[in-house]
Amino acid sequence: MKSFLFLIISTLQIHAVNGFSPGLTRRRISSQLHSVPFVRSFLGKGPEAIVRNGVVLISPAEEFHHFYRQAAIYIYTMGEAEDGSDYLIRGLILDHPTAFSVGESMPNAPPALCEDRIFRGGDRGGEGIILLHDHADWNVEEIGNSGIYQGGWDAARTAEKVKENSCKVFFNYCEFTEVELEGLLGMKREDGDAWMSLEVDPKFVLEGSYDRGDAWKRLRNAVMQLSED
Repeated sequence: MKSFLFLIISTLQIHAVNGFSPGLTRRRISSQLHSVPFVRSFLGKGPEAIVRNGVVLISPAEEFHHFYRQAAIYIYTMGEAEDGSDYLIRGLILDHPTAFSVGESMPNAPPALCEDRIFRGGDRGGEGIILLHDHADWNVEEIGNSGIYQGGWDAARTAEKVKENSCKVFFNYCEFTEVELEGLLGMKREDGDAWMSLEVDPKFVLEGSYDRGDAWKRLRNAVMQLSED
């Protein structure tokens, strides 16, 4: 993988850039966030943000991209493009609900999920549908150490019922090349605001009642209040 101005950490190896070490602000905020039940840790801001499978990126207040404005993006996969042309990072916007249910949006939908709202994960992916859940017994791989799993449609279809907010369905996703994500995280703003990286509770990711921007507001408010203390 190429060198970066920020960190990307995979499950196999860590790429440290320019001798970067976690700053006092990150450690202080992370320790204080233990009092916030839905946040596990603060992983940095701007070019120092850690990006790996299972983290959530939250946009700055002055982000004006149509999809990234007031967005909380869960990173669910990272790796080489199929043609080997680039290293790609893909994520799902957690709080962009649609007006449609899973049953209305896909053929052969799992009966237990038919009434759930489907969320729009981003602006890429065509008609692809993505399932996230916390069912460790559905025999699919965990995303990082997040307690969340991707896939398992066959198991979902045979389930008579599932716990509330244990599954969440998306269509489309966000996709970044290394260069694009480097530019996004490294963008300088006069007020010092920037993208931030967090580890959160699985239930926060899988919450199905969000309206647009709800997850972003909760995470951003929690971090900003502590950073101002």
